[in-house]
Amino acid sequence: MKRISFLVTLLALSCQIFASAYGYFMPTVFFGATAYNRVVAGGKKEIKLGTAYGALVAFEYGLEKGLKMGAIVSFDNLALQTDLGSLYSTMLSAGISTSFAFDFPQIESVVRVSGGLLFVFLAPATNLGAIGLAGDGYFDGRIYFGFVEFAKQLTDQLSISLGSGVRFYDLYMTSKDVVAQSVIVPINLKFSYRF
Repeated sequence: MKRISFLVTLLALSCQIFASAYGYFMPTVFFGATAYNRVVAGGKKEIKLGTAYGALVAFEYGLEKGLKMGAIVSFDNLALQTDLGSLYSTMLSAGISTSFAFDFPQIESVVRVSGGLLFVFLAPATNLGAIGLAGDGYFDGRIYFGFVEFAKQLTDQLSISLGSGVRFYDLYMTSKDVVAQSVIVPINLKFSYRF
C-alpha cells in the first residue's frame, strides 16, 4: 500500500511540474576573443590572436524559473592568427543544452545560467599554411560552453538577455595530425520565445 501511495504522489507531482513547463525557442548571436590557444601541428605553434563569432539556436523545455533542457544547433566561425597568416574554420555543430533561471530582484532581472556540449559535424579549415601545413582539411571535435546572462521580459512570451561566458573549442584533424584548442570569452545576445 505504501508503494502505491508513493507512486501516486510521485505521478501527481510530475504532472504538476510538467503542467507548468513550457517550450522555448532561443536564438543567440555571439562574438569574442581568445583567452587561451594551443595548436599542435608537428610542434606547438604560437598563436597571436584568436576570434570567434556565430549564431546558435536552442530548443528547450522546462520551467520558466528553474531548470530547462533541450537541443542546440550552432554555426561558428573561428580564426586563429599566427606569424604566417590566419587559420580559418567555419563549423556546424549540434548537441545538448541546459539552463537554470532565477529571479534577481536587486536589478529587476532574471539571471540565466546555461551550459552545454556540441559535437562538430562539419568544419572545413582553410589556409593551413598559417600553421606550416599545405592544403586544406576538416576539423572534428567538441565545443563546450557556459554562459551567465541577465534577461529582461519584453512581453509575456518574449525576453531578451545579454551576457558573457566561455566557449572551449577542442578540435583535431586526424588526417594531418593537428590538435587545436581555444578558449573564447564571448559576449552574447539571446532572444527567448516561450510557447
